[in-house]
Amino acid sequence: MNDRVANWPFSAFSLVGGTQRWIRYGNDLHMLMNGGHYSGAYLYWMRTNYAFLNATAVGPMLIAFNCPVDIRIYESQERLVGKIIDNVAIDIEDSEVFAFVIDDTKHFFLPSGEVFTAKITATGDGIMTYTVEILDVLSDTPTSIRTFENVRLYQGRQMVSEITSVPETLLLFLENGETVGEIIEDGTEIRFCDICKVRLCECPEANLYIRAVNIDENNGWIEIRNPTNRVLSARGMFLSNDDSELFMWQLPAIIIRQGESVRVRTESSNFSPVHKRMTANFDVVGSEILRLTCFTGNVLYEFEVA
Repeated sequence: MNDRVANWPFSAFSLVGGTQRWIRYGNDLHMLMNGGHYSGAYLYWMRTNYAFLNATAVGPMLIAFNCPVDIRIYESQERLVGKIIDNVAIDIEDSEVFAFVIDDTKHFFLPSGEVFTAKITATGDGIMTYTVEILDVLSDTPTSIRTFENVRLYQGRQMVSEITSVPETLLLFLENGETVGEIIEDGTEIRFCDICKVRLCECPEANLYIRAVNIDENNGWIEIRNPTNRVLSARGMFLSNDDSELFMWQLPAIIIRQGESVRVRTESSNFSPVHKRMTANFDVVGSEILRLTCFTGNVLYEFEVA
């Protein structure tokens, strides 16, 4: 049986070779592919033949939602460029975003290197899995992937995903139309501070602190610890050894779990294992004060290096 393909832009490309062909059923198009049909075959065909749609060497971003939700995709100028409503992909004129549904999973192909926002509304109760990946169009394998799992859904729940690149993709949740928190990859929800409207980790009451420092030139590190009983993030925080330049080095948006620590490598250090993003742009040589500062300019913690 042929998979249904809703709202495919018929003039988007020409099939080259093989026996793939279009069959029209009323207002819909069906695709008959080489080797017979099975669930997911159409997605595989799209991945491996994306070069016919876009002749660049950079693969597309593929985002997928496995859950009862409606999704609208907006470009950076707030122009609607893609949507799937009631499990049906709806064509948007002059859009480079392609939407389709397979077995109740909603998919969007997005051009790489651009900024998009996905606005998500739950149409029922359940659990959401949301995946963002960059595809290699020749090998049909992701070169970069981020997955959010066990995301709690209830009728009418609203979420927003800011998609700038795969590693930096954010998933935020709303209440009464206002953004009130962030959802991390395992489905944990981090609420924003009710006063300053930023993540609790960015609030002066966050309680992250500098626990220890190793000043060895070749093995230097700065340890940041979360002593609380809740998950915190270092997003919006800065490290500095110069009180005239508190925003010297910004920590990446890493998650620090309850009672755990992370180590930041100093500039000239060979200390490992540390993610490459966790290397500060200064060295610690002793007899100085390190400061952990939030984006508001409030110094959260001072550590005197002996």
